[in-house]
Order: sequence, then structure tokens, then C-alpha cells
Amino acid sequence: IEADDQAIQTILLGLPEDIYAAVDSCETAQEILLRVQQMMKGSDIEIQEKKAKLFNEWERFTSNEGESIESYYHRFLKLINDLKRNKHFPEKIASNLKFLNNLQPE
Repeated sequence: IEADDQAIQTILLGLPEDIYAAVDSCETAQEILLRVQQMMKGSDIEIQEKKAKLFNEWERFTSNEGESIESYYHRFLKLINDLKRNKHFPEKIASNLKFLNNLQPE
């Protein structure tokens, strides 16, 4: 039991506050592990939803009528950065084509 107590203390030290609060009442390291795994599954779903939303935004991205090229570029760059942050990397050529093909004619 002493080893389990030590394992619990070690695990609890490395957890963010919100997760710590959810597992603080657990009595064994195994319980903590199961609860954290369960919480992470929910996170996986959220990550997939975010990726799907970003991909959809990528597919529908276009410039707005009357929008300056600077504003368009900043919105495009933000989307590219969001995609990269979520481990979705459009090929550079695809990014360049997307940018150019969706400019509004003057």
C-alpha cells in the first residue's frame, strides 16, 4: 500500500488543476489512471471535432467582397497556423493555390 500511496502522490503532482480536482477522491493509482484515461477519451473527441471544424473552414475559405488583401492574408495565415497547431499541414503548393484562387477580382 505504501508504494501505491507514493505512486498516487507522484501522479497527482503532475496533473493540471482541473484533472487533479476530478481524481483527488480516488483511493488507488489504478483508479486515478482509469479516470484520467476516461477524461482523455473525451478530449480525443473534442480534438477530432476541432480538426473537422478547421478542415471545413479550410474548404470554405475565400476572400470577402471588398476585403483588403492584407486582411485576407491575415485571416488566411491565422487559419494556416490553427491547422498546423492541430497537426494538419496542407501542402505548401495547396496553400499557395488556395490563397491565390480565392482572391476576389478587383
